[in-house]
Amino acid sequence: MNATRILIVDENPVFRQILDRFLYDEYPNQVAVVGTVTRFEIAPVKAQRLQPEVILVDNGLPGLKGLSCIARIRALLPEVGIIVLTLLDKPDYRKLALDAGADYFLQKDDVFTDLLPAIQRVVTARTPKKPELTSIQGER
Repeated sequence: MNATRILIVDENPVFRQILDRFLYDEYPNQVAVVGTVTRFEIAPVKAQRLQPEVILVDNGLPGLKGLSCIARIRALLPEVGIIVLTLLDKPDYRKLALDAGADYFLQKDDVFTDLLPAIQRVVTARTPKKPELTSIQGER
């Protein structure tokens, strides 16, 4: 099984570096960070070019830049998994992110324990189901 291709979108360079290093050190066979993006405006174009399976997006509040980014990515790449990482886990922010097209919402404090399971859930949910093979009796 190939490693899940990840794109990190976060304006905070320290958090991006910590997250990239954590994923590389802890889950080298499960995930591969294919790129990082510092500005929400260029994230959809880079996502289209890199074709990740999952994108980790900071919610970008205040200003809701992250939500706009999520909606643009979802329009360009409807099959990609999107996980929102946030410091502000409030129900209204969660709803806005999910309405914009995110698949999952995770507080940054929980990244080190809950991120890999979240990635796996999103990949499973976004993987197209193959039709079951049925045998046709009587045909040869």
